[in-house]
Amino acid sequence: MLLGTFGKANKSIGTSIAGKEQNEEEERARTQRMQVALGCLLSYFVIGWIAYCLVFETWDFTTATFFLMVTLTTVGYGVPSPTSQASRLFTIVFVLFGISIVAVALVEVANFFIEKREALVKKTRAEMIKNAAENQKPGASSGSLKGKEGGRSKFKVNYGTPLKRFVSS
Repeated sequence: MLLGTFGKANKSIGTSIAGKEQNEEEERARTQRMQVALGCLLSYFVIGWIAYCLVFETWDFTTATFFLMVTLTTVGYGVPSPTSQASRLFTIVFVLFGISIVAVALVEVANFFIEKREALVKKTRAEMIKNAAENQKPGASSGSLKGKEGGRSKFKVNYGTPLKRFVSS
């Protein structure tokens, strides 16, 4: 019997270690996805700065940055705008890829924060369950203990009160 209990304890320790390793792997993958998305976005800006400051137009850095932000966010103020035919063709292709890159980058950043929040909620829930299990007295049951009759516990659980409060309002 002692060996069986020891085996169960060993198994739960191994499971928790595997769970931690899996969580760490998920965290690394999540961080890596976000870094790749932000790296693609930064690369896109660098290509745009080179194209509009050096190759197709002679804009300064701030004008090129303003143009990139206006086109990538699809605001489209129209000032500045590409002047040459080659610059306009480059802009058409560049914006099509740019909007896709911005969308993917925003999704990855949002997913990063959402998954971090979910992991925190999961960890907090596990800690609450663990604390509740540790603090529970031997022989006590869940629920609110209203009274004892003949050695048996009588429970009063009222699930409808919160719902009635919202429905009647």
